[in-house]
Amino acid sequence: MKTATLSPDQEKAVFFPQTLTLPEDAGKRNLVIEAGAGAGKTTLLTRRVHWLLCAAPQKFRLTAAQLVLVTFSKAADEELRARVENTIRNAKLADEEKQNILSRLHISTIDSLFMQIAGNLFPSWWEQTKNNLDPETLAKWGLTEQRFPPAMTLVSEAEIIPEVSEEIVAIVEQHAEHPDFEIELLDFVLSGAFQSASSFSPNNTVQPRHRGLERIATTMLHENMIRSDAPPLRFALEKIHPSSLSLIELLQAKSRELFYRRLMNGRLTHND
Repeated sequence: MKTATLSPDQEKAVFFPQTLTLPEDAGKRNLVIEAGAGAGKTTLLTRRVHWLLCAAPQKFRLTAAQLVLVTFSKAADEELRARVENTIRNAKLADEEKQNILSRLHISTIDSLFMQIAGNLFPSWWEQTKNNLDPETLAKWGLTEQRFPPAMTLVSEAEIIPEVSEEIVAIVEQHAEHPDFEIELLDFVLSGAFQSASSFSPNNTVQPRHRGLERIATTMLHENMIRSDAPPLRFALEKIHPSSLSLIELLQAKSRELFYRRLMNGRLTHND
């Protein structure tokens, strides 16, 4: 493999850890590469993949099944895939070995990687969870007739916010006349729940019932709202600053219920 266009630092990275002088019992080492835009990171990575799969000494050689290449964007995924596959096809290996590498090599965005991992775990989790749900919850979540796990799809928060907002409306309507809920209602107002006094009016035709609830709905989709207790929970609450513990507990319980409902229906946001 030609390395004339690589700088000395790039060569060290491509052939790491062969470029280090280490004792035999030194164990594995990690490599972190920091570089700005246009510095040649993709070229370096492509050559390193070639070396690890096709040219490295046996003690450094990897199989394609041991290597995972992850990018953030689809454009980067497509570019890296094209470069790596072209490099493998031009490697000095038997055609059968090249095809074996290409068929097992994983290159994807980070979203796609985690969707694949979740997809492998999802069916058994779904079956177990469904068996533990009571008939009323199954009916409420639309799962009574569902016999097999649904296909998993990644949805945007913008698609989910109207559904969450309707749940907030239902909470307010359910508790509006309860004397012990006055503080919570005040917290809803202070945290930006109401755009106007008519936001929750069933007769209001000017704006949807969930108008003005975006901040609370977004907070309820926050990963720390779903999974955490204090102190990480405060990062989820920073946009609305509710003061009463009972409101926090109410919102968090509803967030987790909606989270499991989404999962059981195969719909996941990035935070999920």
